[in-house]
Amino acid sequence: MTDQQPSARDQRQAALQVQDARRLLSRQYLAGIDRTNEEFLENPDDRPNSGQREGEISHAEVNAIIRASVDMSCWGKPSRA
Repeated sequence: MTDQQPSARDQRQAALQVQDARRLLSRQYLAGIDRTNEEFLENPDDRPNSGQREGEISHAEVNAIIRASVDMSCWGKPSRA
C-alpha cells in the first residue's frame, strides 16, 4: 500500500467526471420537470390534487378564484433570459 498523492492530471480528471455526473443528473431532473410542466400547461385545471396544499379544493376552483381576484401576488423564483 502506497501513500501517493494523486497527480494534478488525475485530480482534474476526477473533477471533470464529477462535473459531468452533476450535469447529467441536472439534465435528467430538468427533463422530468419539463414533462410535468407540459402536462400541466395543457390544462392546468385538470392537474391532480395532491391534497398537500389545496386540501379538498380542486384546481379548477382555485384557478377560478385566482382569475376573479382583483389583487394577486405571484410567488416564484425569477427567471433570467
